[in-house]
Amino acid sequence: MSRSLDPNAVLDQARGLVEMGHPEIVLTGVDLGHYGADLVPRTSLAALVRALVEVPGLRWLRLSSVLPAYFTPALIEVVTSSPVVAPHLHVPLQSGSDRVLRQMRRPYNVAFYRALIERLADALPRLGLGADVIVGFPGESDDEFAATMLLVEELPFSYLHVFGYSDRKDTAAAGLAGHVPAVTIARRRRALRALADAKSLAFRQRMVGAIDDVLVLEQRDRATGDLVGLTGHYVEVVFEGPDALMRTTTRVRVTAADAAATRGEVRAR
Repeated sequence: MSRSLDPNAVLDQARGLVEMGHPEIVLTGVDLGHYGADLVPRTSLAALVRALVEVPGLRWLRLSSVLPAYFTPALIEVVTSSPVVAPHLHVPLQSGSDRVLRQMRRPYNVAFYRALIERLADALPRLGLGADVIVGFPGESDDEFAATMLLVEELPFSYLHVFGYSDRKDTAAAGLAGHVPAVTIARRRRALRALADAKSLAFRQRMVGAIDDVLVLEQRDRATGDLVGLTGHYVEVVFEGPDALMRTTTRVRVTAADAAATRGEVRAR
């Protein structure tokens, strides 16, 4: 059962964090999109986001994973129109096969998911987009896995979390027929991860030349000793700079991107 924190308590915590010098806040929860349905009076994630973006001094409000079915028109409007909401969303996919999605008991199909992502991407052309995908779910055929690969190729993902299916005790999936051999699951996982890496690189290369606000993290890059900043699109950028920039937002121009890293340089405001 979902339990939502009172919106006034959330706002108080947000104001306190910003006053302590935190320019970014992440909203998270086990079932974030269901926020507010258990409260009296009833409220919603969209209403909470609309209130939070008004907190003085907040640069980025980032949402953690939100299931596709929870993207109401009101939530879509606020996440695509407010400059405070980070242009990054994580929308679990799981499979590009309608039959597999039904077996997983997901409350959406491929057409619904595609339409949602296309609407979000149209509104936010530089959207950083992530998803969870499970390969090798019981009964997944070669053609169904190919459908997942095609969907991932066609949609504007900037990263994926790829999981190989494994049985969990006392779950409905464990009792399904057609378990996929472990060697096949491993092969599919490698193929999808390679595609995800290619899409991540392409997304980051399109950022080259752009100037963005980044939240400078408190730990330097282990390989170079440079600072590390996180863009609103959820991309880490490494660049030279003093410790004084840590835990602040600063302007950085992206200068290069390869398989290993995205690099940049500090720009004056």
